[in-house]
Amino acid sequence: MPTSRSSFPSRQSLTMPDMGIDKNAVFLLTSADGGKKAFGTGFAVACKEGQLYLLTCAHVADQLDGRINAGGEEAEIVVRGSADGIDLALLRIPCEQAPPLLNSIVSGKQDKKFQICGYGPFAGAKDNYVLRDIEGRLGKAIAFESAGGERVEAWDLHVEDDDFSRLQGGYSGSPLCDETGGLVAVVSHKIGNHGQRGHAVALANLQTIYPDIEQLIPSFSGSDNRIQTVRRGALYHHLLDSTTKRISFGLLAVVLLLGLIISVKYLRPDSKTSETNKLTETQKQKIPIKHLDPPGNLETEIKTGSTPESKIVFKPVQPAESEQQVSPPAHLVSKIEAQDTMTDPITGMEFVSVPGGCFQMGSPDNEKERSNNEGPRHKVCVDGFRMGKYEVTQGQWVKIMGSNPSQYQKGDEYPVEKVSWNKIQEFITKLNKQSGREYRLPTEWEWEYAARAGTSTARYWGDDISCDRAMYGNDKYQEQVSCMDYIRSEEALTPYSSAPVGSYPPNRFGLYDMLGNVSEFCSNWLGDYPSAQLNNPQGPAKGNIRVFRGGALGSSESGIRSAFRWGLPLHERNYGIGFRLVLPGL
Repeated sequence: MPTSRSSFPSRQSLTMPDMGIDKNAVFLLTSADGGKKAFGTGFAVACKEGQLYLLTCAHVADQLDGRINAGGEEAEIVVRGSADGIDLALLRIPCEQAPPLLNSIVSGKQDKKFQICGYGPFAGAKDNYVLRDIEGRLGKAIAFESAGGERVEAWDLHVEDDDFSRLQGGYSGSPLCDETGGLVAVVSHKIGNHGQRGHAVALANLQTIYPDIEQLIPSFSGSDNRIQTVRRGALYHHLLDSTTKRISFGLLAVVLLLGLIISVKYLRPDSKTSETNKLTETQKQKIPIKHLDPPGNLETEIKTGSTPESKIVFKPVQPAESEQQVSPPAHLVSKIEAQDTMTDPITGMEFVSVPGGCFQMGSPDNEKERSNNEGPRHKVCVDGFRMGKYEVTQGQWVKIMGSNPSQYQKGDEYPVEKVSWNKIQEFITKLNKQSGREYRLPTEWEWEYAARAGTSTARYWGDDISCDRAMYGNDKYQEQVSCMDYIRSEEALTPYSSAPVGSYPPNRFGLYDMLGNVSEFCSNWLGDYPSAQLNNPQGPAKGNIRVFRGGALGSSESGIRSAFRWGLPLHERNYGIGFRLVLPGL
């Protein structure tokens, strides 16, 4: 064990807001020797005599060969069950100051709502991990006898059926809590490939492998966390004995043989039937096949086996003779506020005109807190278009989709968030069908052009940063850049929440909240910038994550810049990401 003793600061990378589980109690578990790419989740349950105790799954410890890094310390395995039995392991690491503990144990019940907090894979995050929440309901209680003769109690999990919520690699060992934050079970594994089902090991099993658990977690003695089966004492045997296996396989073989005989004798088509049911090639060609083009006319054919390193294809244009024009004509910019807005009759969304022009895309090398993916700077020209004056609101989303997925449901005028890129495409398809128009997400070139509004500074108001210009620093995990004093002083603003759209000054195009409040999805994949001049670019032909821009309420100063760019997979959502729409042409 290392001699250093750790205190545990907040882990801030892409965390979700507090919804019952304190994120600072959850730990990423990785290989201590760096030789394993496997990872899992653990969480703090007790602190005693300078030792922090973490609970995880036995199979996580097995996959990491018993060499586990947790919070920068190599963990000692106090006790470990087995992957095919009681899939639990208790670890401990030294610490000076303990993080929050998850040790308020409660009982489970079928159909009870739960929340899981764990680490899953994410290609855009540091080290490819991100801490996320998953919600769902408990299914049936399960009790079985392991190969070693131990009684194992578990829960069947039904994960919320949407694009974001799904169990993935890394969630093993995550805490499963009820809506109050009470600890119910430990997530073990998913079932199938879609991640909508899984199993969680009940905490009652811990006493079997660690009889002294009540001394470590006093609340354990007062809890009734045992699984109540329908018939007391009846167990599901998930490992059959050899005799039972032979009988089962014999019966299965007989059933398959009978099925084969029936299909040959009664289901073989005769020549007349075959001739009647056969489709000619001409008939086949007349069958309409419906398909959806990628949004924004993106060339996004993804080939099997493509990787993030795949060659990205852009369509450069030849540089113009003059490179001096890098913004819309000044007389157009000065007249923007006088232009009439267009209103969508279905949702009430307002759109302002953004005149076409050219600009320098990306950030200069000397811009403070820039990222490498913001360069090289390159000239881009875009045609004119209309863009939503505000971010799409919760009220507008509900008019089209019927329900509100947002984290901050404080009113119709707040931006909709916790919507995946895929769900946004559903919204756009329905809106276009009702309105007869061709709304879409902006490309990130259109987005940055509109956000800059003729400026070349880090932000559309200048290089400085101020809490009265955008909603940011409003996240309890980002206290060092907090705007709490300003937010609390403003009656219309709420700590730890998004703001009503239009709460901050607009840019020169008359667009509100282009920086801060919620980040905004764009149409294209995230990829490297080219160095050649581009004309109305559509982005990479393939990729893994879709771009979002603009920073959000929980962002630090580095995210509140016109050039800042990041991304998220198609099916995932976050409380800090929303969108606005564009309409081609003026």
